[in-house]
Amino acid sequence: MALLNCERGVFIPMELSWNLVVKNLEHDSELEARVRDELGKLERHLRRYPPDAMHLQVAIGRYPRKSFFTVALTLRLPSNVLRVEKSGAAMVPVLDDAIAVLARQIEGHRDELRQESIWKRRGRMAENVEVRFARVPQRDGEGPETLAEIIRDLLRDNYPRFFRYVRRRVRRAELSGAIFEGAIDPRGVLDEAARQALSGPDQKPSDLSFRLWIYRLIKEELNRRFERLKEERRDSISMREQDLLRADTNRARGDFTDRSLDFVDRTIDSAVAELSGVLPHPEGSPEETLEHRDLLNYLHDVAHQWPLREQHVFELHFVEGLSSPEVSLVERIPQEEVEEMIRVIQGRLRTLLFEEAEQPAPL
Repeated sequence: MALLNCERGVFIPMELSWNLVVKNLEHDSELEARVRDELGKLERHLRRYPPDAMHLQVAIGRYPRKSFFTVALTLRLPSNVLRVEKSGAAMVPVLDDAIAVLARQIEGHRDELRQESIWKRRGRMAENVEVRFARVPQRDGEGPETLAEIIRDLLRDNYPRFFRYVRRRVRRAELSGAIFEGAIDPRGVLDEAARQALSGPDQKPSDLSFRLWIYRLIKEELNRRFERLKEERRDSISMREQDLLRADTNRARGDFTDRSLDFVDRTIDSAVAELSGVLPHPEGSPEETLEHRDLLNYLHDVAHQWPLREQHVFELHFVEGLSSPEVSLVERIPQEEVEEMIRVIQGRLRTLLFEEAEQPAPL
């Protein structure tokens, strides 16, 4: 990848990687050049993303013994995957049509990002950096050959983010007394969601992006495990054991400050490092959007007392950064209900922050 330099006032564009996968076609330099010319139409739409965190896979196939083409464009962004499939009688018009649709998806995705400025604070890129697709695609074997490989990269790059999301939801269930402490392994939940995404990427609902689909898979897997534990408790837990569970829950609530999310984050760092390299969140972490990490812990502590639906909206919107339409899709709640819950939570947060600010400073 070319570096961004300035020599005598001339900026050198940064290169975007791409690869070409063909079926029933001759993969030659002429085809590569034709595809590369068409890809130039996407470049201006990608200026707000770091080039080293993107990759485009172009898959072109031709039906045997007939002139009918399919084109699939799969763009890996820092925290999402966008995909377009088109077909028709002539390759270039089909490719052009797919590129136009992908450009609209990129613009829509960019509009939904609520924390674009965090990129600049992290120093990953400058605003409106000029980018260009590489002159030639990656050689065979260098780029992803299948959609599952692209999803694997998305999961790898965002594993810490998804892991912390699962861990927070499990911790809340423990604090509420819904499950015993340690009854659900967050890593196991995420690994099962990842397995489902990798084994059947074509099963993704059309109204969800791949990122939102992973959140929904996580939610569904958590719900399955919660229900299984409830059934086991109904069958085997005695009244005495239920009393002990309530006592344990009260003790857990009492020492939650000492066992804050910050403490839990530190204890899982080594496990996350093994699987993902602890790569930073592309859209910024919750810690970067608040002035103090202890304030975030305080809000998590308070939120577990809210209704369950509001807890989920708080996690997805205020912590994970999903827009209200995205939260609606993941949670399968009407958007107007999500927006009303967001307004309620905003009011609570304003009150909490005001009360926190009014507290006298320690001597």
